[in-house]
Amino acid sequence: MSFSSRPGLTNPQKAGCALYAVLGGIISLTAMGGAALGDCVSDGDCISETGRAILFYGVPLAVLMGGALMIRHFMRDRN
Repeated sequence: MSFSSRPGLTNPQKAGCALYAVLGGIISLTAMGGAALGDCVSDGDCISETGRAILFYGVPLAVLMGGALMIRHFMRDRN
């Protein structure tokens, strides 16, 4: 099979990827901002260090992996 004859993403798929990137970016930035600014002075209701690490590193990584899986799903062979 020649990869030059392989079709790319359709316009709705491109729009879905763009929407996923925008929403994933907003969610990631919100989670990272909450983790970075989640320090509290009082002794109650503070984010633990593990929770902070998951918010700061895990959420953007999950969004990135979700985007990679979405592209892989869209670009698979139909046969």
